[in-house]
Amino acid sequence: PSAQTYSDVYAYPNPVRPEYTGMITIRGLMDNSLVKIADAAGNVFKSMRSNGGMATWDGCNASGERVKSGVYYVLASQNENESSSGVVTKILVIR
Repeated sequence: PSAQTYSDVYAYPNPVRPEYTGMITIRGLMDNSLVKIADAAGNVFKSMRSNGGMATWDGCNASGERVKSGVYYVLASQNENESSSGVVTKILVIR
């Protein structure tokens, strides 16, 4: 289910260990949130819309290659009823 606010957004697994090959899940999102995954330099690797209160990322860049070790930022925002809100959370990827 979708959340009413961004007060409890989290990603798992976190950290993402080298042997993990599944999807990375972001939970606690508001419905139809715009979700972007970016590195510390601001390079966006993935943009998507949440499905209910959840979005998933395969841990790959736009070319389909697994991202390198590092901290990745999940930026989520919502613009409903002429008011906007957003949140940032982090995912640590270890390769």
